[in-house]
Amino acid sequence: MEPRSQMTAKTLLEIKEHLGHCQSLLEHLTGKHAGVMDGFASLSQILQSSYAAGEGLISDDIHKIIQAVEFAAESHRGQVRKNAAGPPYIIHLIGVANMLMLEGRVRDPDVIIAGLLHDSVEDTDTTFDDIRSAFGERVEGFVHEVTDDKLLDKAQRKELQILNAPKTSAGAAQIQLCDKYYNLCDIAQDPPPGWTQERIDGYVGWGQQVVYHLPWVNASLKHMLYDFFERYWQSKRPSSDL
Repeated sequence: MEPRSQMTAKTLLEIKEHLGHCQSLLEHLTGKHAGVMDGFASLSQILQSSYAAGEGLISDDIHKIIQAVEFAAESHRGQVRKNAAGPPYIIHLIGVANMLMLEGRVRDPDVIIAGLLHDSVEDTDTTFDDIRSAFGERVEGFVHEVTDDKLLDKAQRKELQILNAPKTSAGAAQIQLCDKYYNLCDIAQDPPPGWTQERIDGYVGWGQQVVYHLPWVNASLKHMLYDFFERYWQSKRPSSDL
């Protein structure tokens, strides 16, 4: 049997090769968009270091996560974010995966994969059956929890997110926390064209209600959002005269 160090080195080489293939795909689909490539470089690094450090991800987990990046990139091909900069949509999904792993210290591969796929059914032709077939029932379950019903109008969907938040599983709640943080930062810093300040404030207020109703499952992620809300609303208060 090979020594552990040799086995790890061999597996890391295989992981790097898969990451290289994924990087080439992203370059092709996004025109080497700098933000996408930087985000993927960060995700690549944390995946490799997590495996090398034995933090709970085996090689099969890493390969499935990379497969999910490829799946998401293909599913969202041609889609862009709604903010003024309009980057390729995959930047958001990679950002959520990075946040789960870096800020939330999440090492559950199914949660990370579902984070990458959380908008696939809602915004593309992907079905829940497709996700279950490729990544299993647990991943499908998390995606199902965070997917809005597009047959309802926007106001109903937003209200249901607040009402359903307390019943969310730990895995789905962590995905929602990262998704909300990413979207809130986007809206606050680079809102979609035509958004008034009143609409931005309303979105932040709604996001805050969802976050506060989600289960207490990841202190780092929760505090990251609490800090965001505190800073955001503090910036709206007039400075007192000295």
